[in-house]
Amino acid sequence: MITFIDSDSASNAIKLFTNKKSTDKKGQSAITVAPFEEKNESKKAGLFNRRVYLTNLNGDVTEFELRQLCQEIAPVDQVHVARDVNGQSKGYAFIFMKNAKDVKSLVNFVQGREIDGQEIVAKSSLGGAQFNKTMESECNVTGLSEQ
Repeated sequence: MITFIDSDSASNAIKLFTNKKSTDKKGQSAITVAPFEEKNESKKAGLFNRRVYLTNLNGDVTEFELRQLCQEIAPVDQVHVARDVNGQSKGYAFIFMKNAKDVKSLVNFVQGREIDGQEIVAKSSLGGAQFNKTMESECNVTGLSEQ
């Protein structure tokens, strides 16, 4: 199987091989042309490239409140507030934007804003393997260790 880096390359290959006969030693078709599939930007960028880390949050902050605030600047994919065993907020959360290009804008937009009397601290959050494992366990997010 051949994976092309973009749709133009795939189209050029399809044009090149259309109506051409190519067989292996057994006489079977050696080339199969399949349609090109565009990759979703949000999946290609990976979760860690779309993540914003918010700290200094009030213990009563909800995912809904954070989503409402963040959606003022750009589309949000997921919101996860870290909580203790009693369901109380640990004072930090992660916002996953739909597009990686919106991370910087969100950090600038949210930094210093107040929710429930607390000034939010916002950072882009590229993380690392250990950070991703911690986040998976504390915020119940899956798939980060695979990034």
